Amino acid sequence: MAVNVHQLSYKYPYGSHPAVDQVDFEIRRGETVLLTGRSGSGKSTVGCILSGVIPLLYKGGELSGEASDPEGGKVQAGMVTQIPENQLFGYKVEDAIVFGMENLGLGKDEMDRRLDRVLDLLRIGHLRGRPVGSLSGGQKQIVCIASVLAMEPKLLIMDEPVSSLDPAGKTLVCEVLRKLKDAGQTVLIIDQNLDWCIDAIDRVLGMEKGRIVFDGGLEQLLRDEAMIQRLGVAVPQTVELYHALRRERGIPFFASLDNAERVLREYCPAVQVQSADTVQGAPENEPAVCIEGLVKEYDGFRALDGVDAAFVPGRITAVLGQNGSGKTTLVRHLIGLVRPTSGTIRYMGNVISEQSTAELARSIAYVFQHPDQMIFEDKVLDELTFSARTMGKPWAIEQAEELLQTYGILEHKDAFPNTLPMGIKHMLTILSVLLTDPDVIILDEPTLGMDSELKMKLTALMKRLAGEGKTVIVISHEMPFVAETADDVLVMKNGQVLTRGTTVEVFREEDVLRKAMIELPQITQLARRLGFEGVLTIGRLLDCLSASQITKSEGVPS
Repeated sequence: MAVNVHQLSYKYPYGSHPAVDQVDFEIRRGETVLLTGRSGSGKSTVGCILSGVIPLLYKGGELSGEASDPEGGKVQAGMVTQIPENQLFGYKVEDAIVFGMENLGLGKDEMDRRLDRVLDLLRIGHLRGRPVGSLSGGQKQIVCIASVLAMEPKLLIMDEPVSSLDPAGKTLVCEVLRKLKDAGQTVLIIDQNLDWCIDAIDRVLGMEKGRIVFDGGLEQLLRDEAMIQRLGVAVPQTVELYHALRRERGIPFFASLDNAERVLREYCPAVQVQSADTVQGAPENEPAVCIEGLVKEYDGFRALDGVDAAFVPGRITAVLGQNGSGKTTLVRHLIGLVRPTSGTIRYMGNVISEQSTAELARSIAYVFQHPDQMIFEDKVLDELTFSARTMGKPWAIEQAEELLQTYGILEHKDAFPNTLPMGIKHMLTILSVLLTDPDVIILDEPTLGMDSELKMKLTALMKRLAGEGKTVIVISHEMPFVAETADDVLVMKNGQVLTRGTTVEVFREEDVLRKAMIELPQITQLARRLGFEGVLTIGRLLDCLSASQITKSEGVPS
């Protein structure tokens, strides 16, 4: 199947300008294409048009142009959205997967064959009989992918399909994409993150303000630093390192870990094993939150099994683990959304279970993984101030508008929040809790939908909050983000804590991380290959390489 898009335009109801503006492109049969760009560039809107969600479900906008399959007229597409809860229908996993096939009118034998195929392909046979409501966010995402694959669409559209997945889940989806490619499946991936799918894509389309501004090969994009920044796309850390070294010294192009090691060994002959001396000090303050022997059971399933943990003011603590390890269940106890089966949780010395969620929310803020679960108002400015107004906390319109201006949302202040791009919507929900001035801020997968610029702003925000003495807790599968932000790390598996300590200390426990199926940031892996210990960020590795005196830089083509 091929897809031809010609002069495609769309403006949302009440939109001030087109979200998609005279777009032209083609996807060839069997091709895997990445559509990327900043939050609000129009990527997801294109996916909704190709899948038929616009105008069948989203009505009232202005749609023009065409998208067609030259072989059969209308594009036959299935779409995996950013929020799996919006696509899963049925009590059990197998019910959710067969729902779409039932609507296609398939016979039972054919549905059973396809069900078995996708369960095996995505390695989720063990989830077949589980209630959908009992799954983690990442597990729901995998089931959502399975439900769309089971319908065998000619064009598979995946809108940020791995945003909630752990590293193992991302690797699995990439493997599935390669298998689908071998089978001739046509795929359109919509994502700001290129690193997870770099081995599966054939071509990249880049969008900016509703228009296609890049159409080319993968390496062409990776070599173009200006275009990477323009599109706000997250590339592998090795590519970021290459551009930093190219600007300063000139060095041959590399993108993979192996090629980066080869080039740097050739141009850094003086590299020797040494400490990067970046070990953070242990926490000096008393913990704001203490957890002792926490157990949580659901119908005989033990989601948390004797968890001990502490979260300290002035520190950013990352809670890591594969999907279903108990991370979200753990932090939801802190705000009273989940009550323990046994064990004790104290905030500032007081037992949390003796307080209501409303009482806890005055001091402890929890930002959900999916922002739609936190949006109540019809205007962005009203949404920003909702929590402060509800709690009777003091706030000023100037303060609210300054927040929106700082994070690039002021132009949307009168917009309906649910129409915002996912990354901007997520930032809005984070900012909305700040007006209540909480002492503890919990962020569950906060980078969902964010482009590279928004992630940089979020990183700065988290560090500022910690610097003000706030206790910041973050759940994330993005290891470079964790390495850049976290002072401390707590690693979980099967409802238990495997290890905890400073980020540098925990990142040295390779056996434990491997057991938890956590992959170190690419830059940390590269640094270790080169002999540098304790390196968490690109900036620190550049310092180490500078100290090693890169020697053969003159006259090297970039």
